[in-house]
Amino acid sequence: KPGVAVGTWVGNMMAINTMAANKEDAWDLIKFVNSNEVAKIKAHTRGELTSRKDYITTQVPSVNLESFYTLKPLPANDPLMNVLQTQKPGISRINDVGRQLFTEVYQGKRTVESALKAWEKQGNTMLGTLEKDPTYYFDSIGD
Repeated sequence: KPGVAVGTWVGNMMAINTMAANKEDAWDLIKFVNSNEVAKIKAHTRGELTSRKDYITTQVPSVNLESFYTLKPLPANDPLMNVLQTQKPGISRINDVGRQLFTEVYQGKRTVESALKAWEKQGNTMLGTLEKDPTYYFDSIGD
C-alpha cells in the first residue's frame, strides 16, 4: 500500500508503575534515556534510529532517511487477525513456513518460484488441518 511502511517496530518503551517506590528516580531514568546525550549515541549505533533528525547522519548517499518520517507505519495489530489467531492458534505457523522457505531462497538453496509453490502447498495443507481442528497447533513446521 503506497505511503505505508511495513516492518516498523517501536521498542524500548518505558513506563513508571503508579506503585513504584522511587518514582523520581524512575522519571530521571526515562528523561535520561530520551535525552539529547542518548540520542547522539543512538544516531551512531548500528540498528538504532533516533527520532531526532538533527543527530542522524549517513555516509551512504543512497540512503533516504525521509521515508522514516513520511511513511505511516502499518498498525501493529489488526483486530481481525487477533480474533483469527485466538480462534486458530496454529495459523501463525504458516508464516513461519514462509520465513523458512525464503531463508532457503536467500541461501541459494531454492528459487523464489519453488519457495512460493512449496509455501502454497504446505500452507493449504495447514489451513485444511485448521479447518478440521481450529485449535490444532503445529509443533514443528513440517507437521
